[in-house]
Amino acid sequence: QTLFPPLFRNRTPPPLRRERIELEDGDFVDIDWTEARPGPVVLILHGLEGSIGSHYVVGLLHALSAGGFSAAVLYFRGCSGEPNRLARSYHSGDTGDVDTVLRYLASQDDKRPIYVVGVSLGGNVLLKWLGENPAQVLVARAVAVSVPFELNAAAGAPPCTAPRGERVAQTSHVPGLRRPGYSPSARLRRGGRLLPQIQQPRLPKSDFNPHADTACEE
Repeated sequence: QTLFPPLFRNRTPPPLRRERIELEDGDFVDIDWTEARPGPVVLILHGLEGSIGSHYVVGLLHALSAGGFSAAVLYFRGCSGEPNRLARSYHSGDTGDVDTVLRYLASQDDKRPIYVVGVSLGGNVLLKWLGENPAQVLVARAVAVSVPFELNAAAGAPPCTAPRGERVAQTSHVPGLRRPGYSPSARLRRGGRLLPQIQQPRLPKSDFNPHADTACEE
């Protein structure tokens, strides 16, 4: 990965058709489809605060469509440009919505193969879903790109890359979290009150050190 794609890559998406899938809990997720092609369906799962404005999403849609695939990007809750109905967002371990969408796609055409590409957080969701469904027959091919192997470690920058690495991450993600209309408190506010405070989860300890054999150079 380099800084070139997010800064200079073309972000003009191909023509898209939006489809809304209603969920059992009363909420929804949106999918943007490229023009129908005869090849397999390829579902893209974006990363943290990803959207059709993400350079890798646009690049994949163009490449897949040109290659004869029917490509689509699934927007996690709150990422399609429209606030969701419920006080619920998404995270790297939430596979319920992906499972619903995959089963929906399979029900539309059970003879067309379904491929899935997950990027970053989307890759975490994809791999977790595959682990939860070892005997699944919905997905014929799966690719995970740039997935954090240990989320607890990935949440902090290595000492040799801070604060420069932190500034790069902030430049990439914080503006999305601060975009107009985005309000974490409003997203969690229902009926004039906030939901109970969410406690910090206890993560299992691990002996894995992702920086043990990494040399950092200025």
